[in-house]
Amino acid sequence: MQKAIIIFLSFFFTILISGSVFSEIENEEEIIEQTDSSLSLSLSLSDEEINSPEVSTEEDETLFEELSSPDANLFHVPPNLRANVDFWKKIYTEYTTNQMVIHDSNNLNVIYAVVDLSNGLRIGNKIKKWKISEVRKKYRNILISIHYKIKKGRMLNDEEIEVYKKFDNIDKPNKFLAAAENIRGQLGQRDRFIEGLKRSGRYMDRIKEVFKDYGLPEELTVLPHVESSFNYRAYSSAGASGIWQFTRSTGRLFMQIDYAVDERNDPIISTDAAARLLKRNYEELGSWPLAITAYNHGLAGMKRAKERIGDDVTDVINGYRSRIFGFASKNFFCEFLAALEIVSDYRKYFGEVEFEKPVEYDVFEVESYLDVGTLSKHMGLARDEIKELNPALRLPIFTSRRYIPKGFELKIPKGKLQDAGNIYASLPKDVKNQSQKHSPWHQVEKGDTMGKIARTYNTTIAAIMEINEIDNVNRIYGGQILKLPESVSIQGKTKNIYQNTINVALESAVEETKPKPIVQQDNEDKSVNSEFRKTDSTGTSPAFLKAVYEVTVPANYDSKKINYGFIKVELDETIGHYADWSGASVQSLKDMNSLRRRIGLKIGQKLKIPFTSVTKESFEEKRAEHHMAIQEDFFSNYKVEGTTSHKIKTGETVWKLCAESEIPFWLLKRYNPDKDLQRLAKGEPLILPIISNIN
Repeated sequence: MQKAIIIFLSFFFTILISGSVFSEIENEEEIIEQTDSSLSLSLSLSDEEINSPEVSTEEDETLFEELSSPDANLFHVPPNLRANVDFWKKIYTEYTTNQMVIHDSNNLNVIYAVVDLSNGLRIGNKIKKWKISEVRKKYRNILISIHYKIKKGRMLNDEEIEVYKKFDNIDKPNKFLAAAENIRGQLGQRDRFIEGLKRSGRYMDRIKEVFKDYGLPEELTVLPHVESSFNYRAYSSAGASGIWQFTRSTGRLFMQIDYAVDERNDPIISTDAAARLLKRNYEELGSWPLAITAYNHGLAGMKRAKERIGDDVTDVINGYRSRIFGFASKNFFCEFLAALEIVSDYRKYFGEVEFEKPVEYDVFEVESYLDVGTLSKHMGLARDEIKELNPALRLPIFTSRRYIPKGFELKIPKGKLQDAGNIYASLPKDVKNQSQKHSPWHQVEKGDTMGKIARTYNTTIAAIMEINEIDNVNRIYGGQILKLPESVSIQGKTKNIYQNTINVALESAVEETKPKPIVQQDNEDKSVNSEFRKTDSTGTSPAFLKAVYEVTVPANYDSKKINYGFIKVELDETIGHYADWSGASVQSLKDMNSLRRRIGLKIGQKLKIPFTSVTKESFEEKRAEHHMAIQEDFFSNYKVEGTTSHKIKTGETVWKLCAESEIPFWLLKRYNPDKDLQRLAKGEPLILPIISNIN
């Protein structure tokens, strides 16, 4: 007890007490934050799903020896960042994904506790969050208590003294009160890092070749350890995908991303894109630390940071203030340095690691649009084999809603190239299609029933329900867009249907927020089985957001003439997308709409779109499929476990809420269809979906 008194009195008489008034902090729902790396890693599929090839033998291991010592001039650890780098080394090498490290977000060396999430049981996501929340609240209360006890000259208890000691080297006013608001949970990554090392054997030799060809430092090849643990199936709730975790908006600058193909998921193609992006970042910023940080934060943002702060990455990390320069961006370079030190001497941390054999394949260019079933049948390749070798092909290819595109460089097993060429040459002409399939759609109108729609298109209720992930035959609504089976017929004539007026993607899954149906009830069979359907805890299907993606045209619109229409900008759309969908150039769209160079698009902004090269219907189709792809990819990796209520706090924006809770904006909108999410007032109630990754 005497020791505690001495510690307290020493502190009390040496620190300058601030006179600022503390207002009681409201109890708030605790939300676990994660960096981009931990987020993307948490989405990795199980080892069983990856279908890993055999690991390499000792004679192959030369390909994966430890990196040579990092260039001291390029990737040294700044003294002021050493504590941060060491923190991430602990995350990657000491703590597993069954452990949550509770720490200070500004002073990473301050670790309060490590929460065990295993207990030999498979703990549900909600229980884990509750458990972590309780620990965070505990230390928050301790820090607030320390602040007021010091201020009032009262004694600290033993637990408070232990926390107090963690801040011995931090000399800031009101540091304990500030720390109470900076408590964060970080999931350990040791097991994932080891798995990432093993998986890196598949691609590392090719990745190094690509970076060498671009004249880039070899050390940069460790970045996928930070982003995805080399899991090409990694997918974040924010929509980043592949081993390099490209977002759609950035990825489309370097790769093909559409409803049939997403090259972000191909490790080699995306590596080329990553090399080009990093090279561009370096050329623009003149510093590898800033270029690497820009990989996470964005080039434009880092240019602004450099203009305000300077070239020193330590100054930028500690001094740059921006609404979007958050924890992930501030720590990205330190995570890279930590991964580099680990990979450079991996045996020190993990012992011997058995690297997987490099993936070997031949490349066959498909000269026409080809159904995957035809390819599988005639070439003797299982669909799973085609899918494993060609991760860039999206699900619509394997459900035969799209053809493998003409010109696609198809990867086939090593040694089968000649056979593939001969087999393709012998295929009947009628299976060598000269155009891509279009999506068949039906827009629900008043008086429609599922039975009526099925009869109209000569298909079945079960088929329509399955393809739209609908669990109740009566849950269709006016204005809803229904996908139809790949081939339907009207009056005996088979055709692909595309409605002229597309207003959307699909229905909301939240029963209580849906409008009353305007369609008649059907007395037909209401049951449908689908091994692909995933439902949330309410028993409803997590289908697509009910929203409007519509092109309006002038009253004098003439499809036979060069004409134009108007759209309203939606989330996840860029001027580049509009250029791709319309066939116009980015510059012509900017000129037509008087868009200034440095001013971005705003949601709801009205834009003029020319229809010189494509029809209005084609534009609408591509636009709707863009949003559908985003949501399909999300529900292929996540599920909704349930919902919770949340009230908007002072200073809280929808974008901050989405970032902290890892809820996509469109999904939040789905659960709150009547809310203007961009104009939320303090205390306004929202329904938050609770999401978890599908393992």
